[in-house]
Amino acid sequence: LAMAGLLIIASRSQDLPFTPSELEAIRDFVRNGGGLLLMANHRHFISPQQQVALALDLPFGYIDATIAGFPGIELSRHELTAGCDSIVVRNSTSIAAGPGAIAIAHFTADSRHRFAVAAESGRGRVVGTGDSGFMASSDDTGRDMFGSGSNATFIANCVRWLAPAA
Repeated sequence: LAMAGLLIIASRSQDLPFTPSELEAIRDFVRNGGGLLLMANHRHFISPQQQVALALDLPFGYIDATIAGFPGIELSRHELTAGCDSIVVRNSTSIAAGPGAIAIAHFTADSRHRFAVAAESGRGRVVGTGDSGFMASSDDTGRDMFGSGSNATFIANCVRWLAPAA
């Protein structure tokens, strides 16, 4: 990670958690100025992301639930949502945000359930999302998720915000 400016964690086996040395490397990377895009998935696929959030002492955590059926998402005004009209997801887990977390997007049915949050850790930045499939070229139904709504713009904004020098 020494030569990188951005780390993306999109998925990891539930049966193979991060080792203490891997968590230490991720924590050091972010706290020393790296950017981390930490994307969960739907229910039962959040423990690696939760493990990283806890290791970094982030002001947010993942809720083991699935919000399904292309739920509506409301965007907050932020650099991450600049130029975005909508973010489209087929299903997602939810993120609980505490003090210090920047609310980026929440589900319209219940604003306590967030899709995206941002935070700072040391000199670095982190964006957490409740889903990784929203950036896929196609989901398992064949829908182009990357091209849906403003997904591509949101992803580009995340990369720029997380790794401004890159």
